[in-house]
Amino acid sequence: MDAGMACFVDADASERMQDVWLTLDGLVDPRHRTIDSGAMVAWSSGWGDGSYPTWIGYDTAGHVTCFVADMLLFPTDNDEDDD
Repeated sequence: MDAGMACFVDADASERMQDVWLTLDGLVDPRHRTIDSGAMVAWSSGWGDGSYPTWIGYDTAGHVTCFVADMLLFPTDNDEDDD
C-alpha cells in the first residue's frame, strides 16, 4: 500500500490488524484513528512514505509510557544549511 500512513500497533494485535490497516487507505478525515480500543493508532505521515525518528518514553520502573514520532513537517536549522 502506498498511502503515506504511519501507525503504532500493539505487537500482540499486529496480525489481526492487517485487515484493518488495508481499510485505512487514503485516510483523510479524521487525521488519525484509534482502532480496537487502542491496539492501533494510525495517522497521515505528512511527507508520505519513509523513515521517521521515533522515541520511546519510560517511567522510573522501566515501563513504556509513551511513543513520540517526528513526521519531519517543520524545517530545522540543519535543513536550511542543505539548500
